[in-house]
Amino acid sequence: MATQISSPVTIQQVAQNILSSRRITRKDQNLLISQLSSSSFDEVEKRLVNRVYELLLKGFIRVVD
Repeated sequence: MATQISSPVTIQQVAQNILSSRRITRKDQNLLISQLSSSSFDEVEKRLVNRVYELLLKGFIRVVD
């Protein structure tokens, strides 16, 4: 059985996926949390996360499971 190594997902990739689909899954949430807690992030990433949070609070992003 071959082992598949996946490249780590970036904050930008997760945030862009959430913003484009207008939904956030538990997996997306966990990916964001793990990325934010395990690395330093730049202004662009900070703005993307804040944008996701703002749209979530306003109801423009739907939480799905």
